[in-house]
Amino acid sequence: MNFSGFYHETKSRYAYAVGLHTLHLRLRTGRDTAKTVKVITFDPFVWSKNPKGVYKVANPVTYEMHKEHTTRDFDWWFAQVEVPTKRAKYGFIVENGADSYLYGSYGEIALSKEGSSPHITPEVEFDISPMSHFCFSYPYILEEDLFHPPTWVRDTVWYQIFPERYKNSGDPSLKKGKLLPWGGEGVVKNSHLYGGDVPGITASLDEIKEMGFTGIYLTPIFTSPSTHKYNTEDYLSIDPAFGTDQHLGELVAEAHKRGIKIMLDLVFNHIGSTHPIWKDVVKKGKDSPYYNWFCHREDGSYETFATVKAMPKWNTADPKARAYLIDIARYWAKKYPIDGYRLDVANEVSHDFWRVFRKEVKAVNPEIYILGEVWDDAMPWLQGDQFDGAMNYPLAAAIWGFVSGHTDGAALKDSISSCLAMYPRDRQSTMLNLIGTHDTSRILTECNGRVERVMQAFTLLMTMPGSPMCLYGDEIGLAGAGMDDARKCMLWDDVKRNLKLRDFVKELISLRANNEDMRGHEIEWLKADSEGAIYRKGRVLVALNGSNVEMKVPGQNKLLLGPYGHCICLE
Repeated sequence: MNFSGFYHETKSRYAYAVGLHTLHLRLRTGRDTAKTVKVITFDPFVWSKNPKGVYKVANPVTYEMHKEHTTRDFDWWFAQVEVPTKRAKYGFIVENGADSYLYGSYGEIALSKEGSSPHITPEVEFDISPMSHFCFSYPYILEEDLFHPPTWVRDTVWYQIFPERYKNSGDPSLKKGKLLPWGGEGVVKNSHLYGGDVPGITASLDEIKEMGFTGIYLTPIFTSPSTHKYNTEDYLSIDPAFGTDQHLGELVAEAHKRGIKIMLDLVFNHIGSTHPIWKDVVKKGKDSPYYNWFCHREDGSYETFATVKAMPKWNTADPKARAYLIDIARYWAKKYPIDGYRLDVANEVSHDFWRVFRKEVKAVNPEIYILGEVWDDAMPWLQGDQFDGAMNYPLAAAIWGFVSGHTDGAALKDSISSCLAMYPRDRQSTMLNLIGTHDTSRILTECNGRVERVMQAFTLLMTMPGSPMCLYGDEIGLAGAGMDDARKCMLWDDVKRNLKLRDFVKELISLRANNEDMRGHEIEWLKADSEGAIYRKGRVLVALNGSNVEMKVPGQNKLLLGPYGHCICLE
């Protein structure tokens, strides 16, 4: 048996507690290396003496593992096991039909030679005692170490809004400056002002609710000289072009009346260069009381977000800077019942800061959702002491590859399987799944203008575990290449909207809300090749044609999918 593809790590995505007496265990093996995998669990401190006076592990329990995910190179095996005493040792019995091995923390031990595999049955009990020291250990399950995300997140469908481009309420009291015609012709640039505001969002809540969205994620709304507001000038006031504190309060209250959550965007990696604190540093240098609140270089220059001089980087290790930022998060959570914070450039801020942030914010509202912007594997931030979830760009990349035509059904299956194996199941449920954001091209553009492939993207999005999100306008067919042009004005004229796509997305959201299988973790791939992909999730069958010719859907009365077609069948 080839063990080069084997991997397990305790207290990780491979072994994690989901309750005081329950563990989820995973084992990765090479593709088709093992035919069956079992896991034996026992308490390392509970032994009993047999009639011959020999001490043996007392009450070991054996669980069959099932193949959870498969890619070109690997299989992942999964089992949920019970741990009555909160502590466990465990080893994996791996069989390939000829040989049998115990796989443990120090490698593998051959249990048999060819043809004499010690199959574990009620009649033949395998004795783990002589090899107990060789097994993995989960030392103890502690309540404070359990992952406790907000209970409502897994069932929420988010609608992301870039306020400046969503809707202009026409409120004459708002200070907006010179505006361009709403949705004017040509390529959109970040510097363009169109006049979207917070009251405009409030006025649109009924339509948002009718679509089925139950959460709104707003990009920054605090005072800033830019349209995107990621260069903050004042964290404690709403930008006067967007509205007032009262307008935010009204939005939160009216959204909550309709069962819609509100998530704000916090930018604690960097500040805006027009903020009074930074201007004091520029004026006084090292004599400024705020000098150490920022990251300076030896040559006298300063660290920034990327290479943007207008965005100086916070030094969150400074106690006073840290207290200032955390007080801001506490302030808004106390003033209005905010439901979540999305944390910009979260992976460039220290883990230590986020640990303190979590404790302070959760003390205000234990059910607030803390979401980090992390574009890669986010497990270092999802240990239960920092974030509740992260933006799931790896899943987005898997979907983009397929619907753009760059990859086929086989690659889609491999990529999605890798994404699902990337996180513990309880973390996967609170990931923010997406197919587009204010930082990417529009999904219609990714799909080369093919609406049928956009429908495939939404189908994938709505049938994966996690909390799905739609960028405003994607549901009605907005296009846009690159970050600037993707931030187009929302279309409000039905003549210009793709109403068929809108109705399709609405129906998908409804199906997801009323079908637990669509939100679940178990997925069975029935087809994944150059033609396309077919998978089953409980009673839900999903078929996606990735080619320009018809594709058969087995078992569905000879159903044929047209080129780039899709279907969801409730069996």
